[in-house]
Amino acid sequence: LITVRFDSTVGDVMPWEFVPTQLDVKVVPGETALSFFTATNNHPDKAITGVATYNVHPPRAGLYFNKIQCFCFEEQRLLPGETVDMPVFFFIDPEYVKDAQLARVNNITLSYTFFQTDLDDDDDEDDDEEDDDDEDDVQDEASDDETTDGEEEESDGKGKKKRTASKKKKKQKKSKASFPVSTTIRYDAELVRDLISRLFEINSVGQPDVRAAAVVAAYKMGQAVLDRTVYLAARLDVAERQLKAAKKQSSGGGGDKVESLQHQVDSLKRTLADLEEVIDGVMINGIFVHRYRDSSEYIRSASLDALSVMTLQRPDIFLRDKYLKYFGWMMSDKEEVVRLSAISGLLAPFAAVQKAAASSDVAELKAAERIDLSLMQHVVAKFMARLADGVIDVSVRVQETSMALLLCLLREGFLDDVEEDEIWSQINRRAVAKNTSPAVRRDALYFVLEQLEAFDEGEEDSDEEGEATAARRRRSREAASATDSSDRRVAQRLDAVASWCAVLLTDGEISVDHIKVELSDYLVHSLRAMPEHRSLVTTWSAMLRAIGDDNLALTSHGNAAGDRVDVAKQRVLVRMLAAAVKAEVGSVADPSIFEEHVDPEVISAEMAILGEDEVSKATGKGQKKGSTAIQHENLSVALMKALPNLLIKFKTDSAITSSLTTLPRNLLPSVFSLPQKKADFIALAKTLSEIFLQSSDETVLKNVALSLRFLSHGDHSRAPDGRLQLKNVTQELRDRLVDLFADDILGSAGAEDGSQSKRKRRSNASSPSKRRRGASSTSSRASTADVTDDEDSGVDGATNSADTEYGIYLNLMRMRILFKRCNLSPYLQDEDGTTSSDDDGVEALCSVVADGLAQRLKARKVAPKDDGDDDSNDDDETSTKGESLWDKDVKKVAMTTAKAVDEGISLIISATAWKYREVLEQEDLVVGDDDDVIMDESSKDGEDEEVEDHLVLRLRNRAIALIELCFEQFVEDSGDEDGSVPDYTDEQIAFSVYMQTAGCGAASDLRNLFPKELAGAASPLLRAFSIKNDGRLIGGYVRCFRSKESLLRENNDADVEDKGVDDTLLLPLARTLAFNWAVGNRREAGVALAHITGSGHEASALVSALSKILKKIDPVRYLEAQMASLRQSFEDWMDNEPEEIESIHPTDEEMQAFADAEKAHKAQFQDLEQQAWKLSQSLGVGKLSKQLAPALLGFVQEGIKFAFSNSDGADDEDEWALGTRLSFLRILIKYANWAKKKKDHKQALKETLDEKELALHDHPDFGEVHEDDLAALEAFRKALGLEPTAVAKDDDDATAMDASMATENEHVTPSPSTAGRYSRGSTNRSRMSSVSGLRSLSPLYEEKDGGSNDGSGEEQGEEGKDLIIEEERDEDESEDEEFSAPAPKKGKSYGRKALSTSQTTLDPYEEE
Repeated sequence: LITVRFDSTVGDVMPWEFVPTQLDVKVVPGETALSFFTATNNHPDKAITGVATYNVHPPRAGLYFNKIQCFCFEEQRLLPGETVDMPVFFFIDPEYVKDAQLARVNNITLSYTFFQTDLDDDDDEDDDEEDDDDEDDVQDEASDDETTDGEEEESDGKGKKKRTASKKKKKQKKSKASFPVSTTIRYDAELVRDLISRLFEINSVGQPDVRAAAVVAAYKMGQAVLDRTVYLAARLDVAERQLKAAKKQSSGGGGDKVESLQHQVDSLKRTLADLEEVIDGVMINGIFVHRYRDSSEYIRSASLDALSVMTLQRPDIFLRDKYLKYFGWMMSDKEEVVRLSAISGLLAPFAAVQKAAASSDVAELKAAERIDLSLMQHVVAKFMARLADGVIDVSVRVQETSMALLLCLLREGFLDDVEEDEIWSQINRRAVAKNTSPAVRRDALYFVLEQLEAFDEGEEDSDEEGEATAARRRRSREAASATDSSDRRVAQRLDAVASWCAVLLTDGEISVDHIKVELSDYLVHSLRAMPEHRSLVTTWSAMLRAIGDDNLALTSHGNAAGDRVDVAKQRVLVRMLAAAVKAEVGSVADPSIFEEHVDPEVISAEMAILGEDEVSKATGKGQKKGSTAIQHENLSVALMKALPNLLIKFKTDSAITSSLTTLPRNLLPSVFSLPQKKADFIALAKTLSEIFLQSSDETVLKNVALSLRFLSHGDHSRAPDGRLQLKNVTQELRDRLVDLFADDILGSAGAEDGSQSKRKRRSNASSPSKRRRGASSTSSRASTADVTDDEDSGVDGATNSADTEYGIYLNLMRMRILFKRCNLSPYLQDEDGTTSSDDDGVEALCSVVADGLAQRLKARKVAPKDDGDDDSNDDDETSTKGESLWDKDVKKVAMTTAKAVDEGISLIISATAWKYREVLEQEDLVVGDDDDVIMDESSKDGEDEEVEDHLVLRLRNRAIALIELCFEQFVEDSGDEDGSVPDYTDEQIAFSVYMQTAGCGAASDLRNLFPKELAGAASPLLRAFSIKNDGRLIGGYVRCFRSKESLLRENNDADVEDKGVDDTLLLPLARTLAFNWAVGNRREAGVALAHITGSGHEASALVSALSKILKKIDPVRYLEAQMASLRQSFEDWMDNEPEEIESIHPTDEEMQAFADAEKAHKAQFQDLEQQAWKLSQSLGVGKLSKQLAPALLGFVQEGIKFAFSNSDGADDEDEWALGTRLSFLRILIKYANWAKKKKDHKQALKETLDEKELALHDHPDFGEVHEDDLAALEAFRKALGLEPTAVAKDDDDATAMDASMATENEHVTPSPSTAGRYSRGSTNRSRMSSVSGLRSLSPLYEEKDGGSNDGSGEEQGEEGKDLIIEEERDEDESEDEEFSAPAPKKGKSYGRKALSTSQTTLDPYEEE
């Protein structure tokens, strides 16, 4: 029970008696209660009108106090002497008991205050009397003015009168004697007190908006009063000085003047005391003390803001702990706006003093003089921990304000006694924090610099040394070299900053390789934002000097920090140099210097670490460029000279090298042509080449590749030298790869034979004509033989050493990175003439790589140890080799081999892309967006001879062969039907997954490079390049995707989505579909569309964007893909039906597991319905297009046929139970609104449904159809707006329905069907036949002479027929278009051929 106590008061001027009828009442939360208050009007002859305001204490309880009816809702008027009982009907919200803050609060006080609303009428008489008094005063003053002892007024000639000097003097004397100002001030003080008291009476009302208005009004009035007190205090100060002077002049005697001034001083003091009493008594104790912790965060914030203003108005009163403590308390408020106001209140005095110091305004200077900052020392010490926590607040605005306040405190010496290291560290770390704003990082760095000795100013010129010593030292410094001294000082400061950052980054158990030196970029951006410290990151000689000095890193106490910190400090310095160069060049140079030579992969990695804004600053994006080319030239000259030595010095440290190798791309190309810089250029290019051939860090390799490309391109005179270094690197990598792949064939041959074999291998690699075979542009399978025909020389596990595999992987990665960024074809031609053209060199390299990798994939083909097959064929021999290779002690090199295969395929695709580009440019086949390379039907006559052999074809087919070999490494993640599981090792599974993922990425790249749509191009070259038979690529990708899509589903429930899964699985598939959708595979698209829901926000957004593209390219095919997606998702749901418990007496654990499985199964169907809804919504809004409207009828009819079928077209043992798929109709309901818009479509659907229902009823197993499935059928009919014709199980209802349907449909007799063998109650769903997932998607349009799969076991129709619909009708014909096409007609073809085996087979290897 909760006790509600009642309290009542009335206003001071209200003649009422107002008391509660009962003092308290006990209530149960959730139950209503009724109570009464008694009010009596004690006025003898006047009716009084009043209104009540209420308040609930404690304030938090007011959140749960609800009044149903109350007398306070409206004004109450009582006649003279009248007494009434006024009810209040209320209840307490049941949530009250759940509030932890009210757990021990069992008493609530409900207070009412009545105040009079018609008070102005009562005060009229008093007002009249006051007016009469005022008039008398005016008359007295007028009579005094008339007695002027003969003084006259002179006219100024313009109708105005001016007072003579004597008259002015007498008027001033009279004014001093009469003191009219004091009377007015006294009168204002009383008026203000009354007004604020009235606001005080309503500042506690229950309505937050009324309460807020009253509070704000009171605060504004209080601030005006304080302004008046400031004015009066100034007048009082003047009056007191005048009084003191007057007393001195009168030699201690009296006199009228002294008496007048004394009277004025006393009057001002009384008025000032009255106004200050109003502020302290009413404003602070009456309003602020109660409202600063109001339930409304805006009232709390307004209270703190008001106190902050009052602190600046009267610091002599409010700049005390008595008031400052409120700011400290409210810094821990849960609302951002309140915390911000609290911290801003403490910052305001410091900000006012700083502003006044930089201003010449007299008023600001005088106001600042009244602020004594030392008075804040105690409150700062008490709330220091809360202030430090403000810099890590969730609100960035609070962080910025807290950081600014702490910086002020540090500069004013308030933090000198703070000894907690954790507080200092917490504040200092914000200088390199990612999750904050640049302003916070800048102020935090200011905070750090204030602590570093290197930034102390003038210590050597201290007062103790005397003026003479200081002057002597200044002259000595001026005599020294100004430049050297400046560089040394800048270098020392940079070293101090780097040492501090290194100590911070290495704090804790962090290995050197995991130090986040990239965070030091923030230091550079902050220093550039400090005008006084910007030179630290723009004086290049000083920065290079700091890097070369190799000073030991020191702690804040001046001690050596250790080796780890020394390494980190060097990395920080180099990283700061790189960031400073990027920022400076970005601010002065043309943006094209970045756009041409910046790798998108590198930019993406930096954005993931630093954020988009910081990377944009570093690259100069969006910044205004100045005409300061001389700065860029000086920077380039300094870097070109220093970079070679720095690269050599730090080449073993990948972290430092990755930073240094980004700098060459920021040099000014015109500097390369300077004669005196030739040696520096050559040294730089040579050093970069050596690092590229030695490094294994991918980031370093990418940076060096971009730098070499930058140095070897352009119109500067040193470009040939750059190309020479690039050629040397390319040929060295090629020779290494040839030797490494030759080692596999050499086996255990002697050294002499080995050298001869290597030379022969290189010779063969340089003459691809010796190896070339006829390559068919239409068969990717033929290329497999090209790559893998030499099986007898395959790789044996005994000779496949870890060093060789790693060497192959490393050099393939280097070549791939370089080939991706530069066209290396011209550099693969040997000077000795072994290669006759660029093409021969490229093909030779790709042949060596493809052959070697194909042998590895065949040797490592993943297969179970015991497959129970004694047959001996080529594939089995390969599996046997793979098993022996896996059994031998070479498992540790498996992943290295997998990475090498991935790199090799990417290398071949990159080479193919460059040669493809050359062909397009040579044949003038590069077209714009508006040009059309696809020919129409009429342009096929007289076309050129088809191309059967071309370098691009051969390279493309080699890549396809390797990708198919990757897909052959697939490992089933489930056992056979008998429950056995293949004995795969963890290494085999990991190898398989890596190969599948690599194959998917490569297949996507290749299909995007050579889209299938090119098969209709006008150029025979483009037609030859098109990948026409892409079935195996599609099948392998889809099979891999389906095996890993559970990872995508996990993103839906994850707090942080794994974007890597989206990027590696879904994004390549979506990109490929968009490139190839004009002739795309519907089932492949269906796999992607299934993730429009249930796979996280990123996947949903990606698939939604893909849907728009597919619909725009070919809406009908997109609709067919939706059917493929829904059918596949529905079959997945059927496969996941929980198995019934076999035990007669199941345990509680078994029952709970079954219940959880049922719940998950239901949720899966709800996700499927959501998927159908989103796909339906993607078709359009309001009205479908002319293409989609007729196609939708075929879509729904196809869905109906699927729902009524109970066979997958396979043998009988794979047949489903009758009516099993009727639940699919619930999915089709999402499309019902589209389907029923046209009457003829609705009628066609009715006929289709009636026919299928009749066949279902006539089936012998009709009695076993589950009632849920029949309910789905009826729900679908209702959604279409059809009459309910429920299929009854009794003979009478069945006969009646048969007669009705026979009359309407001329009694279409279905063929009998085989009885279903599975009932829904048992393990009826069973496992779907493997053939079910391989069936081609039935076309959406009716086929000529086509049958229907309605459970009778008949085939649906001949595959491969063209489906044609009639042309769109003329405008004068009806909008209802006919959907059927009984015979092919001349017109626009929207239908598609049934997909060929290679297109529709998701697992083409199952077919073999």
